[in-house]
Amino acid sequence: MGKMITVDEERVITDFEKLSKNRKKEVADFVVFLKVKEELEATKEVIRDKDFLKNIMKGDEDFKAGRFKSGPRLERMYDVFVSHEAEKYYKK
Repeated sequence: MGKMITVDEERVITDFEKLSKNRKKEVADFVVFLKVKEELEATKEVIRDKDFLKNIMKGDEDFKAGRFKSGPRLERMYDVFVSHEAEKYYKK
């Protein structure tokens, strides 16, 4: 088991506030990169689970056929789980 990593968020914010405008932009860009990387890793994990992916694609078919009510929460979930990449993987 790996070591537990703790982050002193207050210190991070304090240090961030001391940076120049250009460095703050670099930090912000890196945070966006890490966020996208984390989301991609989560998507890959879902795609590797064939049973889960099958259920997602079944839900996609139900959604398209109108067997679910639409709403903001469902639409966000739909956008996250049913991507073009997932559909290509499922059809292989």
